[in-house]
Amino acid sequence: MIFVALILFAFVTSGIGIIAPSLTSSLFGNKEYSQIYSNVSLGLAVASIVALAAYGYIFQFTGSYSGGLYAILVMLVINIITVIIAYKGKAKLEKAGL
Repeated sequence: MIFVALILFAFVTSGIGIIAPSLTSSLFGNKEYSQIYSNVSLGLAVASIVALAAYGYIFQFTGSYSGGLYAILVMLVINIITVIIAYKGKAKLEKAGL
């Protein structure tokens, strides 16, 4: 379980520095990239602050990190689904000429 958590942690932490900028430019383009990416990075920072506290509270109330790890796994699946939906939405907007 620790090895799986380590692999997930490595993908998530490297993804913040690599995937977020590339997703931003591929979904929204390069026009006004700095303003759009600043909003994205602000969201990432706030989510990190909330997640760390929530992870600690989960351990405090349950006595285990398992609940937090399962929550992270669920959030990763949700993220994958929302990225797929975003690309489908982008394709619809491009077909409409926007």
